[in-house]
Amino acid sequence: MADEVVQPETTTPAPEPAQVPLPSEQVQQPAQTQQEFNLLSYVNEKIPGVKDRYQNEQSLTDELIQAAMQAQQYAPYAQIGQRFAPHVQEFEAWQAERAAKQKAEQQQAQQKWWQAPEYDPRWEKQVMIDPQTGRLAPMPGAPLDLPSRLEAYREWQRQKLNDITRDPIGTLHDGLAPMIEQIAQRIADERVSAMQQQSYSQNYIQQNLGWLAQKDVQGRPVTLPTGGYALTPAGERFRHHVSSLHAAGVTDPRMQQEMAEKMLAGEIAMMQTQQPAQQAAPQPVKLAFQTPTTQGNYGETGAGAPTKSLKEMLKEDLSRAGLYQQPV
Repeated sequence: MADEVVQPETTTPAPEPAQVPLPSEQVQQPAQTQQEFNLLSYVNEKIPGVKDRYQNEQSLTDELIQAAMQAQQYAPYAQIGQRFAPHVQEFEAWQAERAAKQKAEQQQAQQKWWQAPEYDPRWEKQVMIDPQTGRLAPMPGAPLDLPSRLEAYREWQRQKLNDITRDPIGTLHDGLAPMIEQIAQRIADERVSAMQQQSYSQNYIQQNLGWLAQKDVQGRPVTLPTGGYALTPAGERFRHHVSSLHAAGVTDPRMQQEMAEKMLAGEIAMMQTQQPAQQAAPQPVKLAFQTPTTQGNYGETGAGAPTKSLKEMLKEDLSRAGLYQQPV
């Protein structure tokens, strides 16, 4: 068997193991992330400017929840309003009619509060005491119903005197209370108005001291020992006009101030037009009038008669203020 040839064994190669990529070699796939919903941004798209009103989304959420709770609470009233809306005019007319009726009843009750029966003092001489009945009887020629009318008045008089003696305040309250309330309200309104006027006057003086009051060497307003300020000629003329208007019945301080300013400006304009024709025309005058005052309390002037006329002092004062040009 030496001649037999031994064939070599053939082997099937084993499959190579699959190549597993290393972690570093793995391909990163982009993650599919969903954008987070932001309530504040969403509402701002619908209502621009909302972001400026709320610090964060939580504050907006809290307010929306509160609004929803209120809407739920007021829902029944909204339904009533929808049913009532078509009848608004009818309700307003009924309400006005009811108020007018109540007012008329109150006025009528007040008028009847002390409304005495008909009475004429001359009736006393037209009746006599009937000796048989002891009651009033008409004199010859007097109306037959005169005794009954006179007795009705006397009975009312006795009843009122008894009521006042027993309870004077309670008896007079219903009739006098409305009148007292009106008087008290008028007094309160007058006092409030007086306080407002006084405050208004003081404010006006303080804001216009630049031309109302005289100044010392340091430029401060000159005060008087008796109170108030020493007025400039312009200020004195202004106070004179206010006092004249008050005496004439103009009591509104704002009206006093406006009219006095116009009168003073008219005097200044008249003095300027009275300058020589060859002199250059001055610039239009505009005083620094500001806010109004109240009861004509515009300060006081010093004692003693001036050595110059009021017109001369006024011209000099306005010249120093640049409001008037002295003739050359």
